[in-house]
Amino acid sequence: MIEVKAFSRSARGEPLPLEHRQATAAEANPEHYYVYVVDNLAGLDGAEVGVRILHGETLLAMIERSRPQITYWPPLKAAEYDQAERLS
Repeated sequence: MIEVKAFSRSARGEPLPLEHRQATAAEANPEHYYVYVVDNLAGLDGAEVGVRILHGETLLAMIERSRPQITYWPPLKAAEYDQAERLS
């Protein structure tokens, strides 16, 4: 299993958001669960874009030292997006 997390700037030192199901899957099969961290996507020329691969003991240690948080990801429907106030 491969999960991709993208960052507009460097991901170094940043929190890595994993959903509960992702953390559970990584814990169940750490050697076959990979998180690809793609960072510096906002660079103008793309030269700074990089990919780091996390799995196994490193990923397990990251999960073990984290505290679970509940987040809500409501879908932003096209009509809601179109009607939302826009900053100039």
